Amino acid sequence: MTATRSYRERATYIEQSPRSRAILEQANRYLPDGVTRGTGWEPYPLFWDRGKGCHIWDVDNVERLDFFGNNSSLPLGHAHPAVVKALEERLAMGVSFHAPHESHVRLARIICERIKSVEMVRFTNSGTEATMNCIHVARAFTDRSKIAKVDGAYHGLYDAVAFDGSTDPDRPVPVPNLPAIPRSMMDEIVILPFNDAVAAREIVHEHRDELAAVIVEPLMGAAGFIQAEKEYLDTLREVTAQNGIVLVFDEVCSLRAGPGAGQGLFDVYPDLTALGKSVGGGTPLGAFGGKREIMELYSSRENERHVGHSGSFNGNPLSMVSGAVTFEELTPEVYERLDRLTERLREGIRAVCGEFEIPVQVTGLGALFGVHFNDRLIRSALEARSNDVERRQQVFLGLMNEGIWTSPSLNGAVSTPMGEGEVDAYLTALRAVLARNS
Repeated sequence: MTATRSYRERATYIEQSPRSRAILEQANRYLPDGVTRGTGWEPYPLFWDRGKGCHIWDVDNVERLDFFGNNSSLPLGHAHPAVVKALEERLAMGVSFHAPHESHVRLARIICERIKSVEMVRFTNSGTEATMNCIHVARAFTDRSKIAKVDGAYHGLYDAVAFDGSTDPDRPVPVPNLPAIPRSMMDEIVILPFNDAVAAREIVHEHRDELAAVIVEPLMGAAGFIQAEKEYLDTLREVTAQNGIVLVFDEVCSLRAGPGAGQGLFDVYPDLTALGKSVGGGTPLGAFGGKREIMELYSSRENERHVGHSGSFNGNPLSMVSGAVTFEELTPEVYERLDRLTERLREGIRAVCGEFEIPVQVTGLGALFGVHFNDRLIRSALEARSNDVERRQQVFLGLMNEGIWTSPSLNGAVSTPMGEGEVDAYLTALRAVLARNS
C-alpha cells in the first residue's frame, strides 16, 4: 500500500459526492460535525436520499448495495412492501396514544414465543433504554448496585455502562469513555475480559456479594461482531446462577443471529434480555424482558420494589406494527437462507484476501459479519484493537467507490432482498479495491 493509492480512493470518493459535501457545510452550522449520531467518517459522511430493497441512493444519486442496513436494523431491507403497507394503514389511524394499544400484545406475544427465556416483555424506544431498564430492575431484584460488563462491549452511552477496560487482558480495570463521569460510578462497575471463562469466573466470584447483574453480548457489535464462545456464556450462566446475580444478554445486535436470537444458537439462557435495532423493522424500538418474577417488579401491584418505567413514545403503534410484520416475515426458512448467503460471503472475503496475501479475520453470526485485517484470531475487543486501521479505511472508501455500502468499521449485514448475485458483487468490488491498493 502507498500513500498515493490511499489518496486515490479518497479523491474518487470526493469526486462522486459533491452534493453531500455541500450539504455537510450547511449542516456544520447547526449540528456538531454536521450529524446527529455517530455516523461521521473521513473525509466526510454521505447524505443518503432513499432506499429500496437492498439498494440505497445518496443525494448525488449514486446507487450502492446496502450491506449495512442502518447498523443491521433492516433485516427486510428498505421499504419492504408488507412493512410499508402496515405503516401506511397505521398512519391513517393515529401514531401514538397515552394508553395501551392492541399492537403491544401482538408484538409481545411474538417475542415471548420466539425467545425462550423471555416470559414477559416491555417496550422502549431504543436498545440503550432496553439495557438501562435491565440494569434498573436487576438492582431492584437483588438489592445490590454493582454491574459487571465486558471490556469493549457497547450497551449505550450512559453512566452505568460507559466504561471500557484497561489493557490488562486478565484483570482489566474500568476506564471511563465519557468525560467527567463521577468517580463514584467507577466503584459500581466491574470489567470482565471477553471469551476468557476462567478469568471471568474468578472476577464475578470475587464480587459475588455486590453484583446485581452481569451484562454480556452473545455477539459484540461495536467491537466488530465478535462472537462469544459457548464455554464463556456457559460459565457466566453458571457463576451468576450460583450467586444470585442477574444475567443479562444484550441481544440488540444478535437478535439477527437466528429465530431465537443469540441465546437460541448457543442454547444458553439469561434472566433478562435487551433487544433493539431490528426488533422494530427499521423504526425506533427497543424491548426488554425475561423471567416473570423479575419483570413483575414493573407491576403497580409491587409495593416495596416497584421499578418505574415510562416514556411518551414507548410502544407507539407505528413501531409496533413495523416490528410485528418484520418478525412475521422472518421465518425459520428465511433465517436459514440468510445464514447460507452470509457464510458464502464470509468464505469469499477470506478467499479474496488470500489471493493478495492479506491477513484477514471474518467474524459474525447469522446474517451479521465483521471484517478484521489482522493475522491473529479475533476473540475480544482487545485483540481487535490491533487491526490494520489504514487498510480498513482504504477498503471502506474503496468499496463505497465500487458501489458497496458497509460501515466504516467494515461491519455488515445481509438482508432478505439479497441473493448470490449481491454477495458476488461485494466480492468483485473487494477484489478490485485490493488489486489497486496492494
